[in-house]
Amino acid sequence: MERFRWLYIIGLILVLGTEGAGAPVRVVLPESVSVRGDEIFLGQVARIDGTSDLDDFSLGRSPGPGSSLNLPGSRIRIRILQQFPDAECEIPGIVRVERQGQHISEERVRVLVHEALQKENRDVSVRIRDLRLVGQNVFALGRLTLGRLETTGTGSRVRGQFPVYVDGNSAGNLRFVAQIDRMGTVLVATRNLEKDGMIRPEDLRQERRDITGLRGDVLSHPDQALGMALRLRVGEGDVLRSDRLIRPPLVRRGDPVRMVVESDNLRVHTSGQALRDGGLGDRIPVENLRTGKVVQGEVMAAGRVRLAF
Repeated sequence: MERFRWLYIIGLILVLGTEGAGAPVRVVLPESVSVRGDEIFLGQVARIDGTSDLDDFSLGRSPGPGSSLNLPGSRIRIRILQQFPDAECEIPGIVRVERQGQHISEERVRVLVHEALQKENRDVSVRIRDLRLVGQNVFALGRLTLGRLETTGTGSRVRGQFPVYVDGNSAGNLRFVAQIDRMGTVLVATRNLEKDGMIRPEDLRQERRDITGLRGDVLSHPDQALGMALRLRVGEGDVLRSDRLIRPPLVRRGDPVRMVVESDNLRVHTSGQALRDGGLGDRIPVENLRTGKVVQGEVMAAGRVRLAF
């Protein structure tokens, strides 16, 4: 009796084991699936019964973040049957695969661009009139950071980009085009100022203007212009630039000058004649009237030139 009982148990184990080993493989894939990473794995998008060997079965590269692609269901079925010939497959004719991503809005880019440009232009107020993203603005999921703003272009039209990193890895560039204004303080002529005229306080006023289209040598403070002479005529309301100003000559060519030689314990004066116009600090040639020798001297005041000792 005991013998028959053991034979029954062994037979039952063999039957159950055979049924478990012969369990069919079944793969069910919906018409539309969503993925996160760079590769499409069957185990992430399908229901798989009967085996785990298909979990890491790759269906190919994922589309770009925020994009989609269509995979032929027949091709997926053939590849599964090559590995499991008896597998049951419920796979539609076309499988649409969508890649998840994180979106960067134009409004966020506008804020980032304004902050970066304002930091680069501390003395002016930057205003963005229009901004448009160009190309990709959806990136892979993960910790997203932006690199330093890079810009090109002159005047009010600016092209730029931020390098994008996801989890520390390069993920492309966030590109844009923008129209911007830069408001700053400039010096303006209160009246018509003639060439060679000396600039006085009443000739100037400060105004707040859009300086986007102006050259970089515009003046902003009266101290930069007072006491200077004009190289060119400046009209009323015109912005003053440094290239239109010159230091007024304290010595003119042909003027008699006092030539001074100085040291700690010695001061010598002699008469000379300027051979070229010169402003304060300019080095000009001077002829010594006693010896006829021409030397170089530094203009130190009206009618006075200092010679090197």
